[in-house]
Order: sequence, then C-alpha cells, then structure tokens
Amino acid sequence: MEIGFQTDIPTYSGGLGVLAGDTLKSAADLGLPVVAVSLLYNKGYFRQHLR
Repeated sequence: MEIGFQTDIPTYSGGLGVLAGDTLKSAADLGLPVVAVSLLYNKGYFRQHLR
C-alpha cells in the first residue's frame, strides 16, 4: 500500500497514495482503530527499465 503523508517521505508515487493518506488521517481524527502497512525504500521508488 502506498501512503502519502508528507512530500519529503517517498512512500507514494501518485494520487492514490495521497488518497490513502487522507483516509488514514480521517480515521485517526474519528478515533477509529486502523492499522496501515507500507514499504519505505531507502532511496524512494526504484525505476525499472524493460527491453
């Protein structure tokens, strides 16, 4: 799952990550017990080239 909380933490690549982050923030504001799991790569997202 990609989660966008802050732009300087590279845990998302697009709009769906920002949407997931907003959903988690809303759940926290409502006091809902929610757990999210994501990956955090040391250098951000990797690039893959296919030939």
